[in-house]
Amino acid sequence: MAFIDVHPTWRYGLEGEARLLRMNTSEGVTESTYLAGPHIYIRPGRLRPYVKILAGAGRITFPFGYGQGTYFAYAPGVGVDYLVNDRWSLRLIDAEYQQWPQFTFGTLHPYGASAGIVFRINKVDHYARR
Repeated sequence: MAFIDVHPTWRYGLEGEARLLRMNTSEGVTESTYLAGPHIYIRPGRLRPYVKILAGAGRITFPFGYGQGTYFAYAPGVGVDYLVNDRWSLRLIDAEYQQWPQFTFGTLHPYGASAGIVFRINKVDHYARR
């Protein structure tokens, strides 16, 4: 998974992400999502919970090359970042529940959680400006 956030203010921003899932690689099953949307921090400080709602495309390849398809997908999500310093954060958890409403065999509901390390190009805006 890779993501990029752009936050003009400490609270409101935009997020784009790509998630690539490879399972049963001997059978050729893959699932990829490319999503973007608003990302909102709930409060300033070192521990920053957030919510997000992303939308975009989901692509799936079925086992043994039986077929593939690209579908509209959206994903509400929540998470928590812990600011280590002005450039580094720990993404303690990022959870999302995807919806693929136009999937060929009925709505698909992939979900998952991840954690990781965040590097910030610009210094963090710690507090709301008045």
